[in-house]
Amino acid sequence: LYCKRIDCGSLPNSGQKEVAHNISNLVSAEKYVSAEFHAQEGSTLYINIESPGSTVNNVRVRVNSSVVRINTANSFGSLGYTGIVYLVYEKG
Repeated sequence: LYCKRIDCGSLPNSGQKEVAHNISNLVSAEKYVSAEFHAQEGSTLYINIESPGSTVNNVRVRVNSSVVRINTANSFGSLGYTGIVYLVYEKG
């Protein structure tokens, strides 16, 4: 298994954002995703994704062969939230 930290920048406001993870030969990652989302005022939202496509605290993080896709149902970007996603993955 490998681990990679991906800086996702500002979160979207009730929308979707894609960030390239630049991992070649990715076999599996979606069940090993965790994330930190930090607000400007200092609060932090931690998410551990246990099942693919699940939504936690109005945020969904999914991974495919080329990108990390973040969907939000709230205005996290307006609140100054930025994101870091940690992928633990397998390579082919």
